[in-house]
Amino acid sequence: YLTGYLPQNAYLPGLRLAAPALLLFVALLAFPHRRLRGRDRKLRPVPVPTARGTAVFAVCVVAFGAVLASVLGEADLITYGAIFSLGVVALSYVPLAGYAGQISLCQLSMAGIGAVVWAHLGAHGEFWALGAAILVSAVAGAVAALPALRLSGVYLALGTAAFAVVLDRWIFTLPSFHLFGMRIALFDQGSVDVAGPRLFGLELDTAAKQLVFAAVCLAFASLAVAAVRRGRFGR
Repeated sequence: YLTGYLPQNAYLPGLRLAAPALLLFVALLAFPHRRLRGRDRKLRPVPVPTARGTAVFAVCVVAFGAVLASVLGEADLITYGAIFSLGVVALSYVPLAGYAGQISLCQLSMAGIGAVVWAHLGAHGEFWALGAAILVSAVAGAVAALPALRLSGVYLALGTAAFAVVLDRWIFTLPSFHLFGMRIALFDQGSVDVAGPRLFGLELDTAAKQLVFAAVCLAFASLAVAAVRRGRFGR
């Protein structure tokens, strides 16, 4: 139906591909759903991570990043350099799945939103753009979470997966457009160049420096998640 009746322009081809996921998301929100059958399982408490153990893990992560940066060539750094960034994304599952018992499948989409913001605001390495990318990603996550508050379990997994497909198939493929006189571009139907940040006068302009910086970010994220677990909210 959409293929035959949607207008032909540069902004709607992705909508045709994302339509099934969009309809699934709307259906999950619009129609009531019963609680799925399950069986009671005895859950065993997971030991609370100690501050010392978490600190040792964080130091090991940074040390491992430094070793990789010193022994890998440029091509291998590009290939394996994303492991620490993906580690931060994977770590976001700990509070959601590990602490709350819920499943979300759109974490990489939130990371993609942050990457778009950084690429356009931090084109010259402005460090404040990193905070803006985090803030915009958090707002996008909150906007996505508001309609999904009534979903849980497998329904939440389906809803967040549908949201991720809509972003990947449609929103991220949109060409540039103008809104209130401003030109807005996402990935410009392709890819965007991302510059390394400038931190305390140090330009992180090589793959090795960016890998170490990503390892440091993963270490601090690990400390933060462990602190949440030890705090009142985590308990």
